[in-house]
Amino acid sequence: MNIYGSEKEFISVYKSMLEDRLLELKLGNLADEEVKAMDLITKNEKQNLEKLKIRFGEAQLQPCGVILRDLQESKRTYIAISEQFKM
Repeated sequence: MNIYGSEKEFISVYKSMLEDRLLELKLGNLADEEVKAMDLITKNEKQNLEKLKIRFGEAQLQPCGVILRDLQESKRTYIAISEQFKM
């Protein structure tokens, strides 16, 4: 924890890193393998987030949970729209 100074700084850096990692994922003509990889990445991030919530508390990490839920919703929307265009 000393590297970041305080819990607040650590959470801020974690949130920023989470955003960067998730922005690297691209929703565009995803192949099945890419969807599976995306699912694995978000699953791992959810697990990390749950561990951090135990350490730092739910409220401080709520924005990170929102980011992950938004990503999942975007993926579901993308898949639904893609399926409509395949018909």
